[in-house]
Amino acid sequence: NATGTISVSDYKGNTWTTPLVDITNANGVRLVVLAAYNVAAGNTVVTVTHPSVTARAGGVTQWAGLATSGFDASNSGTTNASTALTSNSATPSTTNQLVVGSGGAEDTNDTGVPTQPAWVTRALGKTGTTGGGAASNIYIISGTEIQTTATARTYNPTLAGAADNAGIIATFKEAAA
Repeated sequence: NATGTISVSDYKGNTWTTPLVDITNANGVRLVVLAAYNVAAGNTVVTVTHPSVTARAGGVTQWAGLATSGFDASNSGTTNASTALTSNSATPSTTNQLVVGSGGAEDTNDTGVPTQPAWVTRALGKTGTTGGGAASNIYIISGTEIQTTATARTYNPTLAGAADNAGIIATFKEAAA
């Protein structure tokens, strides 16, 4: 159960947002989305500062062609002891947006890879800790697509085993032509 401030920095000195989305389920599984826009070119090391927790998992993706401050819409949801993870739905305000779905789960037995929703065109995989009890076995999963219509999307993968979880969906506008 990690309440408190989460921040991100990197070696290139990019400016990261405060959390765009921040959700915690009743049993303490927390999922946060942050972003940096118009980042400096080249490889960098990203540092996430967060409250002390027993187990954690994180992921970073890089996208080109997004609008400055392009965050558009989001939603989130949580469940406990379930294989159903849902972000609820978010509707982009325009077409041709990057849609990112992500889920975090606390799983006692690391039973396998979750099944992504059909709309996901790029599954970013499963990463995190393994073994031990639920408090030391935390993972995240993510998927993305470029959505060409401004219709609602829900990130709802099926987890391989029942787990306390949180899900997020966020949309980002493309840069002006």
